[in-house]
Amino acid sequence: MKNTRDIIDNMGREAIAKKLGVALRRVDRARTEERIPASWYAGLCDLAGQDLPRHLFTFKGQETQR
Repeated sequence: MKNTRDIIDNMGREAIAKKLGVALRRVDRARTEERIPASWYAGLCDLAGQDLPRHLFTFKGQETQR
């Protein structure tokens, strides 16, 4: 999974919204942004069953890498 779109498309927007307790429109918005909220990291890793690329999340002090 190379970008936010890959992550969300692979896991499914409904599954993500349910897991994280967020609105579908928030998942849709995150799909088009460069990075996903850092608060979603643990839930998405759990849903994916693997660690996800940390640079795709908005952790403080971390530069965007591509």
